[in-house]
Amino acid sequence: MDKSNAQEHLLWWLAWRPRAAAVGGGILGVLLFAASGSGVLGLFGVAIAISLWVWSTSSVNNAWAGIIDRQRQEVEAQGRRLLQLGDKEVVAFTLVNESGNGSLRLEPSRRYTFNCVFITPVLIGIYDGARYDAVNQALYLGSKTKEIYFKQVVGVDYHPPTIEIKTIVGGDPLTLCGDSAETAHAIVGEIRNRLRAVHA
Repeated sequence: MDKSNAQEHLLWWLAWRPRAAAVGGGILGVLLFAASGSGVLGLFGVAIAISLWVWSTSSVNNAWAGIIDRQRQEVEAQGRRLLQLGDKEVVAFTLVNESGNGSLRLEPSRRYTFNCVFITPVLIGIYDGARYDAVNQALYLGSKTKEIYFKQVVGVDYHPPTIEIKTIVGGDPLTLCGDSAETAHAIVGEIRNRLRAVHA
Protein backbone atom coordinates (compact mmCIF):
# COMPACT_ATOMS: atom_id res chain seq x y z
CA MET A 1 0.00 0.00 0.00
CA ASP A 2 1.57 3.30 -1.04
CA LYS A 3 1.71 6.37 1.21
CA SER A 4 -1.30 8.06 -0.42
CA ASN A 5 -3.50 4.96 -0.08
CA ALA A 6 -2.37 4.44 3.51
CA GLN A 7 -3.35 8.02 4.34
CA GLU A 8 -6.76 7.63 2.65
CA HIS A 9 -7.35 4.37 4.52
CA LEU A 10 -6.46 5.98 7.85
CA LEU A 11 -8.71 8.98 7.21
CA TRP A 12 -11.59 6.70 6.19
CA TRP A 13 -11.14 4.54 9.29
CA LEU A 14 -11.00 7.57 11.59
CA ALA A 15 -14.02 9.33 10.02
CA TRP A 16 -16.33 6.49 11.07
CA ARG A 17 -14.95 6.35 14.60
CA PRO A 18 -15.41 9.66 16.44
CA ARG A 19 -15.02 7.90 19.79
CA ALA A 20 -11.61 6.63 18.78
CA ALA A 21 -10.67 10.19 17.80
CA ALA A 22 -11.91 11.50 21.15
CA VAL A 23 -10.03 8.84 23.11
CA GLY A 24 -6.89 9.39 21.03
CA GLY A 25 -7.14 13.13 21.59
CA GLY A 26 -7.51 12.61 25.32
CA ILE A 27 -4.48 10.32 25.46
CA LEU A 28 -2.40 12.71 23.35
CA GLY A 29 -3.45 15.62 25.55
CA VAL A 30 -2.51 13.75 28.74
CA LEU A 31 0.87 12.72 27.29
CA LEU A 32 1.69 16.27 26.20
CA PHE A 33 0.59 17.62 29.56
CA ALA A 34 2.69 15.03 31.41
CA ALA A 35 5.74 15.73 29.24
CA SER A 36 5.53 19.51 29.42
CA GLY A 37 3.47 20.28 32.49
CA SER A 38 1.53 22.74 30.35
CA GLY A 39 -2.25 22.58 30.27
CA VAL A 40 -2.24 24.64 27.08
CA LEU A 41 -0.05 22.08 25.34
CA GLY A 42 -2.34 19.32 26.60
CA LEU A 43 -5.37 21.07 25.12
CA PHE A 44 -3.41 21.55 21.91
CA GLY A 45 -3.03 17.77 21.67
CA VAL A 46 -6.80 17.33 22.02
CA ALA A 47 -7.38 20.01 19.37
CA ILE A 48 -5.03 18.23 16.96
CA ALA A 49 -7.00 14.97 17.29
CA ILE A 50 -10.34 16.73 16.81
CA SER A 51 -9.02 18.61 13.77
CA LEU A 52 -7.73 15.38 12.26
CA TRP A 53 -11.16 13.75 12.72
CA VAL A 54 -12.95 16.75 11.13
CA TRP A 55 -10.52 16.57 8.20
CA SER A 56 -11.20 12.84 7.84
CA THR A 57 -14.98 13.33 7.67
CA SER A 58 -14.58 16.06 5.05
CA SER A 59 -12.32 13.73 3.06
CA VAL A 60 -14.96 10.97 3.09
CA ASN A 61 -17.78 13.35 2.14
CA ASN A 62 -15.77 14.82 -0.75
CA ALA A 63 -14.93 11.37 -2.13
CA TRP A 64 -18.32 9.73 -1.50
CA ALA A 65 -20.12 10.52 -4.77
CA GLY A 66 -17.32 8.96 -6.81
CA ILE A 67 -17.07 5.93 -4.50
CA ILE A 68 -20.76 5.01 -4.56
CA ASP A 69 -20.83 5.55 -8.34
CA ARG A 70 -17.97 3.06 -8.78
CA GLN A 71 -19.80 0.50 -6.65
CA ARG A 72 -22.94 1.02 -8.73
CA GLN A 73 -21.01 0.49 -11.97
CA GLU A 74 -19.37 -2.68 -10.67
CA VAL A 75 -22.70 -4.10 -9.53
CA GLU A 76 -24.31 -3.30 -12.89
CA ALA A 77 -21.42 -4.94 -14.76
CA GLN A 78 -21.83 -8.08 -12.62
CA GLY A 79 -25.56 -8.13 -13.34
CA ARG A 80 -24.91 -7.91 -17.08
CA ARG A 81 -22.44 -10.81 -16.85
CA LEU A 82 -24.73 -13.05 -14.83
CA LEU A 83 -27.74 -12.35 -17.05
CA GLN A 84 -25.51 -12.74 -20.14
CA LEU A 85 -26.80 -9.54 -21.68
CA GLY A 86 -23.54 -8.62 -23.39
CA ASP A 87 -23.97 -5.85 -25.93
CA LYS A 88 -27.65 -6.47 -26.53
CA GLU A 89 -30.00 -3.52 -26.65
CA VAL A 90 -30.65 -2.86 -22.98
CA VAL A 91 -31.68 -0.01 -20.70
CA ALA A 92 -30.17 -0.44 -17.25
CA PHE A 93 -31.22 0.99 -13.88
CA THR A 94 -29.49 0.38 -10.57
CA LEU A 95 -31.53 1.03 -7.44
CA VAL A 96 -29.49 1.87 -4.36
CA ASN A 97 -31.04 1.62 -0.90
CA GLU A 98 -29.23 2.64 2.26
CA SER A 99 -29.56 1.57 5.88
CA GLY A 100 -27.80 2.23 9.16
CA ASN A 101 -27.09 5.74 10.34
CA GLY A 102 -23.73 7.13 9.38
CA SER A 103 -21.32 8.65 11.82
CA LEU A 104 -21.26 12.29 12.92
CA ARG A 105 -20.71 14.74 10.04
CA LEU A 106 -20.75 11.94 7.43
CA GLU A 107 -23.03 11.93 4.38
CA PRO A 108 -22.92 8.17 3.62
CA SER A 109 -24.89 5.59 5.57
CA ARG A 110 -23.25 2.44 6.86
CA ARG A 111 -24.77 -0.09 4.45
CA TYR A 112 -26.09 -0.09 0.88
CA THR A 113 -27.96 -2.70 -1.12
CA PHE A 114 -28.34 -2.74 -4.90
CA ASN A 115 -31.04 -3.97 -7.28
CA CYS A 116 -30.32 -3.83 -10.99
CA VAL A 117 -33.14 -3.75 -13.53
CA PHE A 118 -32.22 -4.47 -17.15
CA ILE A 119 -34.93 -3.86 -19.73
CA THR A 120 -34.49 -5.36 -23.20
CA PRO A 121 -37.00 -5.56 -26.06
CA VAL A 122 -38.11 -9.03 -24.90
CA LEU A 123 -37.50 -9.29 -21.16
CA ILE A 124 -36.87 -7.66 -17.80
CA GLY A 125 -33.73 -8.92 -16.09
CA ILE A 126 -33.35 -8.52 -12.33
CA TYR A 127 -30.08 -8.83 -10.42
CA ASP A 128 -29.99 -8.36 -6.68
CA GLY A 129 -28.15 -9.42 -3.56
CA ALA A 130 -25.18 -7.06 -3.93
CA ARG A 131 -24.32 -4.96 -0.91
CA TYR A 132 -21.70 -2.44 0.12
CA ASP A 133 -20.30 -1.99 3.62
CA ALA A 134 -19.29 1.68 3.66
CA VAL A 135 -17.54 1.51 7.03
CA ASN A 136 -15.11 -1.17 5.83
CA GLN A 137 -15.21 -0.20 2.12
CA ALA A 138 -16.22 -3.75 1.16
CA LEU A 139 -18.44 -4.65 -1.82
CA TYR A 140 -20.14 -8.05 -1.76
CA LEU A 141 -21.54 -9.15 -5.11
CA GLY A 142 -24.63 -11.35 -5.04
CA SER A 143 -25.67 -14.02 -7.50
CA LYS A 144 -29.49 -13.81 -7.56
CA THR A 145 -30.99 -13.20 -11.01
CA LYS A 146 -34.45 -13.39 -12.50
CA GLU A 147 -35.82 -12.99 -16.02
CA ILE A 148 -39.39 -12.01 -16.80
CA TYR A 149 -40.39 -12.08 -20.45
CA PHE A 150 -42.75 -9.34 -21.57
CA LYS A 151 -45.17 -11.95 -22.93
CA GLN A 152 -45.70 -12.97 -19.30
CA VAL A 153 -46.14 -9.41 -17.95
CA VAL A 154 -49.68 -8.11 -17.64
CA GLY A 155 -49.00 -4.80 -15.94
CA VAL A 156 -46.75 -2.61 -13.84
CA ASP A 157 -47.76 -0.29 -11.01
CA TYR A 158 -45.93 2.21 -8.87
CA HIS A 159 -46.96 2.76 -5.26
CA PRO A 160 -44.11 4.87 -3.83
CA PRO A 161 -41.55 3.63 -3.10
CA THR A 162 -42.52 0.21 -4.52
CA ILE A 163 -42.70 -0.89 -8.16
CA GLU A 164 -44.96 -3.91 -8.74
CA ILE A 165 -44.62 -6.07 -11.86
CA LYS A 166 -47.63 -8.35 -12.40
CA THR A 167 -47.42 -11.51 -14.49
CA ILE A 168 -49.78 -14.11 -15.95
CA VAL A 169 -48.37 -16.61 -13.46
CA GLY A 170 -50.45 -14.91 -10.79
CA GLY A 171 -49.69 -14.74 -7.11
CA ASP A 172 -47.84 -11.83 -5.59
CA PRO A 173 -46.29 -9.38 -8.05
CA LEU A 174 -42.54 -8.95 -8.26
CA THR A 175 -41.66 -5.90 -6.17
CA LEU A 176 -38.74 -3.50 -6.39
CA CYS A 177 -38.03 -0.66 -4.01
CA GLY A 178 -37.18 2.56 -5.86
CA ASP A 179 -34.43 4.72 -4.40
CA SER A 180 -36.00 7.83 -5.91
CA ALA A 181 -39.31 8.74 -7.52
CA GLU A 182 -37.47 9.86 -10.66
CA THR A 183 -35.74 6.50 -11.13
CA ALA A 184 -38.91 4.57 -10.32
CA HIS A 185 -40.95 6.54 -12.88
CA ALA A 186 -38.22 5.97 -15.49
CA ILE A 187 -38.32 2.20 -14.88
CA VAL A 188 -42.12 2.04 -14.96
CA GLY A 189 -42.24 4.18 -18.11
CA GLU A 190 -39.69 1.99 -19.89
CA ILE A 191 -41.56 -1.19 -18.96
CA ARG A 192 -44.90 0.25 -20.09
CA ASN A 193 -43.43 1.32 -23.45
CA ARG A 194 -42.03 -2.17 -24.03
CA LEU A 195 -45.31 -3.78 -22.95
CA ARG A 196 -47.27 -1.70 -25.43
CA ALA A 197 -44.91 -2.75 -28.22
CA VAL A 198 -45.09 -6.44 -27.29
CA HIS A 199 -48.86 -6.55 -26.81
CA ALA A 200 -49.80 -4.20 -29.65
